[in-house]
Amino acid sequence: MHGLDDDGIHYTYQVVRLWEVARDAVIGQGLIGLYPLLPLMKDAAGDTPDTVLQQALAKITNAVEDTALQQDLIAVLGILGGEKYGPEVVRRYVRREMLMQSQVYREWIEEDIREAEARAILQTLRENILEVLADRFEVVRQPLRAKINAVEDVGVLKALHKRSIKVASLEEFERQLDELVS
Repeated sequence: MHGLDDDGIHYTYQVVRLWEVARDAVIGQGLIGLYPLLPLMKDAAGDTPDTVLQQALAKITNAVEDTALQQDLIAVLGILGGEKYGPEVVRRYVRREMLMQSQVYREWIEEDIREAEARAILQTLRENILEVLADRFEVVRQPLRAKINAVEDVGVLKALHKRSIKVASLEEFERQLDELVS
């Protein structure tokens, strides 16, 4: 049941416990969108991780003609299968190239790369500031190091780097740091 009233839109959901759903029922009904979830479903007698993954991969590749959808379903199968069976088992059936063909998976990877690059830029700027300060003033106390390492803004870190070169003392640098981050 769902509806709209003064409080907003309301939905009612039925919880499906995948581990209680028989794989054969999903396959028999041709519920293609659920094929990547097959590893999470109830095991039948004689099922092994290998047979489940082989079956799921075969069902996806045989039933889905749209290449992009097929690649996305295989990527999800690889991720969910890896959660249940471990990456070693999944790698035997879902190769890296198969995952990388998925547009969704590629977008996730690209996002992770951008985030890693951003973290690397921040860390490099922090290290450069600390290196300049240590070269100029020999000892940089831990509280000042902690303040510098807490800065998450690239623009602020670039300004601090310039100031680390020009300031006359660590105390002056710390005052300017406090002004910039407050």
